[in-house]
This record gives sequence, C-alpha cells and structure tokens, in this order.
Amino acid sequence: LIERARKVGLDTYLYSSVSCFAHPDDPEGRKDIEASFGRIAKAHPGAKGIVFVGESCQFPSKDPRVQPVRHQDKNHDDPRPLAGWFPCKDYPDWLRAVMDVLHRHSPDMEIVFWTYNWSRQDAKLCADLIPNFPDGVSIQGTLGNGAVTKHDNGLVCHCRDYTVSTPGFTDHYAAQAKAAKAGNRRFYTM
Repeated sequence: LIERARKVGLDTYLYSSVSCFAHPDDPEGRKDIEASFGRIAKAHPGAKGIVFVGESCQFPSKDPRVQPVRHQDKNHDDPRPLAGWFPCKDYPDWLRAVMDVLHRHSPDMEIVFWTYNWSRQDAKLCADLIPNFPDGVSIQGTLGNGAVTKHDNGLVCHCRDYTVSTPGFTDHYAAQAKAAKAGNRRFYTM
C-alpha cells in the first residue's frame, strides 16, 4: 500500500495502536520500546510518518497527577486521569525514546503527536508541554474537540470529537497551534 501510494504522489502515515505499556526510564521498558517500535519501523520503511494519540500510546507515567495503569485497569475510585488523557510531564521522555528507536531503523520517519485526548485538561497545561517535546516532533490538534455551542433555540451542543457545525476553534487548539508555531514545529489539523 505504501509503495502504491508513493507511485501516485501520496505519503503514508501509520497510526500507532501498538501495545507497548513501558516507561523509558525502566531498562525493561526500553527493551519493550525497542522491540515494539523497532519492529514497526523495520516492517514499514517507506512510511512517511507515524501518528501517536494518547489513548493508543498509554504508558505507566511516573507523573503523580495520573494513574499509572492501562485503561482496562483504571481505578474508578481514583479521580486522577490516565496518562493517555493527560499531558504528563514524562511524555517528552517517552517520545524521545520511541523516536530514537524509529529513527534508528527509518531515519526520515516523521513523528506526529496528536493531542486529541487532552481536550478536557487545562489548555495552558497542554500547550506548555509542547516545547518540551523532542525537536522534530510534529503536533496534530483537533479543531473543535471540546467546543460548546449555544444555539438560538437554547440547545447546547458539546463537541466530543469533530464537527463542521461549530464555527471557529477551541482555546485548546489555539494554544497548541501557538506553541507549535513558537517552536517551529509542523502542525496538523483534524
């Protein structure tokens, strides 16, 4: 598929749903990251890039603001979010470890981090983490995720994903776009 797309001038991006619940500070975690993402880069050397989104790249964050467990193991009595849904302070380390592995096998592969799952967190908190990402990591923002629209008839609509019925963009999106621009990062929109 990658080669067929290339023949007609299209780039191919992989969406990572690779199960690799590993922290880059742990020696065993580094081995798991190498095995998982090294396998992906070797198998798809012609891919232009790979997209990571929080819910699909959960890891056992050491940030005390989150639960360090997988989604299916969430403690519903613990009010803290999971790492996939919060801009954890160790995301830059995780991205750096994954990027090192991917680039060892496919040096030109673009790394895109999609902030989709962070829409319910403080916009400044999310935007402030972006400058800490490794150089070369692109950002993907979701234009309307989290938007609230109040219609003339009194109906209030909450955008949980994507929409064309809400004009403009959210504060989250604007803050992340500004952070990406300030860091001279490529910024994609969903």
